[in-house]
Amino acid sequence: GLRRLGFLRPRAPPSSTARRASFSKDALSQYGEFVRDFLIGNKILGTDPLPFEKPDFEVLSFTKEATSRLARIFARNLTAGDVYYLRGEVGVGKSVFCREFIRAAYEEPDMSVTSPTFMLMNVYDDLLDDPPIHHYDLYRVKREEEMFRFNLDNTIPTAVNLIEWPEAIKPKWAPEERMEIRIYSVTSDDIRGYVDEDVYQQVKALEDSGEYDDPYDDSRPRLLRMYSVGRGWQSRLKEVADAYEEETVQRTVESAH
Repeated sequence: GLRRLGFLRPRAPPSSTARRASFSKDALSQYGEFVRDFLIGNKILGTDPLPFEKPDFEVLSFTKEATSRLARIFARNLTAGDVYYLRGEVGVGKSVFCREFIRAAYEEPDMSVTSPTFMLMNVYDDLLDDPPIHHYDLYRVKREEEMFRFNLDNTIPTAVNLIEWPEAIKPKWAPEERMEIRIYSVTSDDIRGYVDEDVYQQVKALEDSGEYDDPYDDSRPRLLRMYSVGRGWQSRLKEVADAYEEETVQRTVESAH
């Protein structure tokens, strides 16, 4: 079943149960996109998670710190061949996740980490005892032949791979084992099924005040849904989820004192 949600709330402790939000306004369009991608060969049934398929773990966050903390927990295990697919619209926090992941790997919280928007890939290969990290941003990749430059068959097994906009990777190149992380920017109506009424009212009041008018504002609520593709990620994701929830409870206890 759906795991207990691990998330941070404004002025409210985490709940042990939560209802699923419907996100009905986006459901039809995302199912339509999946069907289109399937018909042209960009999706594989039985491998690629379906839109709104029940995630293995999900986090509802109200701060950029929640996304950053999740990335830091993932970065505790750096294994060559690991692949992270980061999906979501522009500005939802994919780069935030990658930046904090890399900083945690280097144990340098203030390390300058630039986005590979124009270079398409940044390589971090000077970690002492861990494999290199390859950070991809494939937003600008529009043609199949552009992917040849990355030589993914040979490079993916040797590194930890953080891939923003993985839609550019055709199924024939997609790794069979990967962690899919989908990030959504959500509204007060979307989260009403996840939070207590007083929290919903707080978020709605911020929306009504214009606080969330900027779609790229890091303070907007985010929903992060994680899917383990392949058996290798299932137990590892459970460890990440347990660690995240333990830290969430600890922070709640500390803030109450």
